[in-house]
Amino acid sequence: MKKVIYAVSLGPGNYEYMTIKAAEILNSADIIITSGVGGYGGEADSRSILEKINCGHKLKSFEIPENSGEKAHAEFNLKIVRAAEDFLNQGKKVAYAGFGDITVFTSYGALFKIFRERGITLEAVPGVSSFMAPAALAGIAVADWKEGFCVICMPEKAEEIDRYASMFNTVLIMKIQDKGKVLKEYLAEYNPSAAFMVLNAYMDNQRTFDLTKGFPDTENVYMSVTMIKK
Repeated sequence: MKKVIYAVSLGPGNYEYMTIKAAEILNSADIIITSGVGGYGGEADSRSILEKINCGHKLKSFEIPENSGEKAHAEFNLKIVRAAEDFLNQGKKVAYAGFGDITVFTSYGALFKIFRERGITLEAVPGVSSFMAPAALAGIAVADWKEGFCVICMPEKAEEIDRYASMFNTVLIMKIQDKGKVLKEYLAEYNPSAAFMVLNAYMDNQRTFDLTKGFPDTENVYMSVTMIKK
């Protein structure tokens, strides 16, 4: 019998942006596994979304080790896999849920390989990623017909952002975190035609900024996504 675990996308932080398919899978699951840190994406955030669809009682959360190395993260992933496999062997339907789109900047890729080695299929349910937020909230298309765009993690240097901007019409930057200073340097030196940032996209404390007019009052812009048009 084929063993399947469903990798479900919760959306960018508000249950209204979860797909119908995701909600159906979560409602039919016996166990919902999540992994995160104490801040965004942790147990409290996952539970608040799942409770909106009456699934909070199914949650089994694992906390990611902070400031740890590659070995610790590999052991953490194996811990999740073993727990999920135990639930499967008990005859339970298991879902692994993550914020945004489960395939973008998550542990999905690493978990997929481990599950596959153990004869288990990890079937992804696509979702809405927060990198869509700046364009949607600013009323600007991510890309018009025949234009190109890319999604990147925040680089270490301003010139690296410009390198992507020279190749694509639109650059979407995630994982900025404490590198706001680099983004400010880029904006000052390269003067893009449009630049929008969203903090805490689609959550109660969401804030939006037109970066061509000013930067947030802190360079530590955790839980943010920025769209740049050269």
